Amino acid sequence: AAAVDAKADESAFASQVMIGENQDIEAIPNLEPPDMFGEAQARNLEKVNLADWTDCNPIQYGLSKIMCDLYCTENAVKEGDSTIIANIQKSHEVLMSNFKQMLDYHT
Repeated sequence: AAAVDAKADESAFASQVMIGENQDIEAIPNLEPPDMFGEAQARNLEKVNLADWTDCNPIQYGLSKIMCDLYCTENAVKEGDSTIIANIQKSHEVLMSNFKQMLDYHT
């Protein structure tokens, strides 16, 4: 009975979700127990890395990050341009007001 319970507990952690183009990669891989030479650890790392890469493709997310940065930069430039134009307009108004006052004073 104890062996059946151990199998039931072990199967509770097994991944039922498959990912990848062919649905052939476990989303949560079943890991092998450690062995004397570390080969199981190498296989486990390979399984986890493959599942991680397939789940969160760095190329896809890298491109998404670039597009977001480009959008934010474009938005900042547009807002910066409008702020610069507003500041130039304000500076022009102050300069013209001072120039008019100076001409009024001298005439």
